[in-house]
Amino acid sequence: MSLKIEEILKETGCIRRGHFEWRTSRHSGYYCDFRLLSQMPDAMRDVCKYLSNKMSFEIENPKIEVVVGSKDGSLVPVYEMAQHLGVESKFLKEIDNKMFCEDKSTIEGKNVLVVDDAVYTGTTIKKIIAGVEKAGGNVIGVAVIVNRSKGILDFSGIKFVSGISFNYPMYEKDRCPLCKDKQAIEVL
Repeated sequence: MSLKIEEILKETGCIRRGHFEWRTSRHSGYYCDFRLLSQMPDAMRDVCKYLSNKMSFEIENPKIEVVVGSKDGSLVPVYEMAQHLGVESKFLKEIDNKMFCEDKSTIEGKNVLVVDDAVYTGTTIKKIIAGVEKAGGNVIGVAVIVNRSKGILDFSGIKFVSGISFNYPMYEKDRCPLCKDKQAIEVL
């Protein structure tokens, strides 16, 4: 199915080639634009159904009770995953580089699946996990559509699944071959 996810991402135009500067200031010749996927409900539904089935297989017990993501990011994947799992979706808000739950009672004491569209360094997901734990939730899994981490992530023993892994190279600004070739850059 990961091959089908790659096909969906290509067919929807989500996988873009060019010269991109990420929020981390790193550069890449590839970018997966999830805004496009979010505009295509059937494609997003298929991707999230696969991902929710994969996560359900990985985590049989305890049961996932709520799906959580960031208000600034993956609204549609969080909602779709919750729909497929038959649970509620909740969103944390980032304030001063930390994630907060506006109503702790919606997460407190519950088994939580953290969802994001993509992961590279894991920073955002780690902030979400910390926000869930501060609100009294129990993170039992993390799911992303695209894993760009090259397999180096560790969420302290929490189950982690992805729909597909892409290992497109990322460069520091001063070592970017695209910059050396003077290719126009798009800041994300």
